[in-house]
Amino acid sequence: MAAWLVWRKDRRAGAVGFGAGGALVLWIAVQLLVLQRYFFLQPVIAVLGAIEMALAWWWVHRSLQA
Repeated sequence: MAAWLVWRKDRRAGAVGFGAGGALVLWIAVQLLVLQRYFFLQPVIAVLGAIEMALAWWWVHRSLQA
């Protein structure tokens, strides 16, 4: 959904992207707390979520300057 909104240059793309990235990070945190098991892909997914949040922040600030 976030990628589609970015492709369409929708003004809500940044907020949706930030929410999607935050959901990934939160999901991994909940996995670690509930399952109490570590899998090597968990930090990879958490980093991808953080990158998505950073890109969404950049997208919003870039569009505000335009």
